[in-house]
Amino acid sequence: MGDNNSMNWFDKLERKYGRYAIKNLMYYIIALYAFGFILEAFFPNVYDAYLSLNAQAILHGQIWRIVTFIIQPPSTSFFWIFFSLYMYYMIGTVLENVWGSFRFNVYFFMGVLLNVAAAIIIYLIFGVNLTLSTYYINLALLWHLQ
Repeated sequence: MGDNNSMNWFDKLERKYGRYAIKNLMYYIIALYAFGFILEAFFPNVYDAYLSLNAQAILHGQIWRIVTFIIQPPSTSFFWIFFSLYMYYMIGTVLENVWGSFRFNVYFFMGVLLNVAAAIIIYLIFGVNLTLSTYYINLALLWHLQ
């Protein structure tokens, strides 16, 4: 019964806000990864210094890092970047086709928000500044293909 109510709630949410979902989200994510790869190739320290998910920097006003950490490429190898981008594209588009754009958007962006929340909470509680990326979000995409 609880699952049915939660599905009804999510279905209502999708009916109300579904039109705002980003269609073909993985195209944009792949483009961001490619941009991040190019940035890393030509300006190796810029990502870590100004764009990475750094809780201490976020809490000191660098709030753009909440979004910009997404551009970290899954690989810095010229050979592996093509394989990685193609693999993430295939996985993401299959999941979006099965779930629909709204549910896939919610899944991906909740992963982003939870990464940010985890980094900030760990920093506030333990004083450890973790540099999280979208690695685990992407790894979770693989898990859903089972």
